Amino acid sequence: MPLAMKLSLALSTVLALPALAAVDSGHAGNLRILVTGIDSDAGAIQCALFSRDKGFPDRDSGVIQTKRYPALPPMLTCTFDGVEPGRYAVAVTHDANGDEEVDADFEDGSDEAWGVTNNVRPGRRTPRFSEAAIYLSEGQPSDYEVEIRR
Repeated sequence: MPLAMKLSLALSTVLALPALAAVDSGHAGNLRILVTGIDSDAGAIQCALFSRDKGFPDRDSGVIQTKRYPALPPMLTCTFDGVEPGRYAVAVTHDANGDEEVDADFEDGSDEAWGVTNNVRPGRRTPRFSEAAIYLSEGQPSDYEVEIRR
């Protein structure tokens, strides 16, 4: 086999590897949440990804991924890697005091800022998973904004 053909074959193989890796990943993608409304650099921003209503929005029991970032006003992006197409909801809290606890009272006001996907704020009750649910489809953009506030 001529050298040029060998090099072409090797280059084709190398260029195809990323595509093969994507096929093997089960079509998982990244979910990006732009968190806005961050009013201080104290503490951390915590983003929790849920795939069902159990535990949503403030219990660890239903969380499938959690991301934690130093607070960076006025906004930052939480990225969840390897998310399969499906139905999800994200809860975001600003752990301003750094105690790694959710000090957000979803019903009667809050010491720390919080938000959920679809920016649901139902008033005197906790947001429901069904209200905050987003649908991730293969090949579709997966960028959402969540505004946090007290």
